[in-house]
Amino acid sequence: MHKHLVVTATLQDPPKDPEFIKQWLRDLTRLVNMEIFIEPVAKYCDDPNNAGVTGAIVITTSHASVHIWDHGLFQADLYSCKDYDEVTVVDFMVNSFNLGTVKYQVIDRSI
Repeated sequence: MHKHLVVTATLQDPPKDPEFIKQWLRDLTRLVNMEIFIEPVAKYCDDPNNAGVTGAIVITTSHASVHIWDHGLFQADLYSCKDYDEVTVVDFMVNSFNLGTVKYQVIDRSI
C-alpha cells in the first residue's frame, strides 16, 4: 500500500497563522491514526505573487503537506504506506477550512 491523496479546492477565508496550520497537521495525523516522526513546520509567505501559508509534517509512514494561498486556493496531500480512508480525510479538510469546490484523486504509488 502506497496511497497518495491529492486535494485541490477553493476557499473564501484562507488562514494566515502558521501555528493554526501546525495544529491542523497534528490533528490530521491523529485522525488517520498515524504517528508524528518530525513535528510540523509552517510558514507564511508574504511575496505578492505567492502570498499564503504552507505547512508540512513527516509521519512514520511518509508525509502530509498543505499550501493555502491568500487568493483562495487550497492544495494538500497525504502520502502513506499505511491505509486510510480518503473520504474521511477530505471531509476533515472541507470542515476545517470551509472549502468550496473540491477536487481530489487517490494515486496508488505501489510498484
